[in-house]
Amino acid sequence: MSLDKLMVKQFLGTTSLRSNETKRGHLNKDVTYFLMEYKGNPEDVRVIEGEGYIGVYKRATIQEVINLIYYEDIRELIRSSYFLVKQDQKVQNAKQELLKKISA
Repeated sequence: MSLDKLMVKQFLGTTSLRSNETKRGHLNKDVTYFLMEYKGNPEDVRVIEGEGYIGVYKRATIQEVINLIYYEDIRELIRSSYFLVKQDQKVQNAKQELLKKISA
């Protein structure tokens, strides 16, 4: 994946993960989410193994993604980012239609 085709669109939010579980250790982590835009070929995007990677990934609809997420605050972050993308698509389509009318 070419990083020069990747752009931060918007900060979405931060969630805090805290646990005092003693079996696997304490957890004290903040996760920050950004809406990203990739202007390259979607087939070039690859998942790289790292922290939190469980070895399984797939392309999914927004509803499938929402159904997989346990925490409501993270579901809302994903939902709001999806609506931001859809709104941006509507604006871009309206701009294209306006340009077609002007140039006709």
